[in-house]
Amino acid sequence: MGTQLLADTASQGIGSCGEITMYLAAGTYFIQVEERGNNALVANYYMQVDFGADAGMESETNDTLGTADTNLVSSMNNSFVFGDHTLNADIDVYAVTVPAGARIRAEIIEGDRAVETCESNGVDSRLTLFDQDGNQVSDDQDDGRGFCSLIDGTGTTPNDGAARNATSAARTYYLMVRSTSTGAAGQFIYRLLVTFR
Repeated sequence: MGTQLLADTASQGIGSCGEITMYLAAGTYFIQVEERGNNALVANYYMQVDFGADAGMESETNDTLGTADTNLVSSMNNSFVFGDHTLNADIDVYAVTVPAGARIRAEIIEGDRAVETCESNGVDSRLTLFDQDGNQVSDDQDDGRGFCSLIDGTGTTPNDGAARNATSAARTYYLMVRSTSTGAAGQFIYRLLVTFR
């Protein structure tokens, strides 16, 4: 119908490139691309459109690395899990297999945009990445849309340079989802999308 659903005005992609990650129902959508500020020329660009594979839902209790959900262990690249964080103190942990030499991008997006959105600060998440030995690799609260979390080890100068498997073998890493809010924004449903590049 030509109604704008979302726009990236904060360069959520690699470098200063735009990026939109959101859940969409099946249908036809249109993407409009323009230069930031709409005041200069861009000689050329590449646009990537991809669809995340549904890796299922979290299970409780998955509060520790030892009880981590395994939905993302053997999932395809660009996969997501659906999670429920309706208790402020809840912790959700997911094991994820990172291919050899791959960089990881993990992002929290809303589970139901009709109820709450990242950009309205209705989802106040915290995302932490641990290596296979349980050492913290990266931690983020608000690098995604609004108060949603984003860990991004991709690109030439990544926001989270340590968010990668620098070894020559696949490794199991862990993603922990929490909240930094003790109020209503700390109670949310979400999707955790994981991509490797």
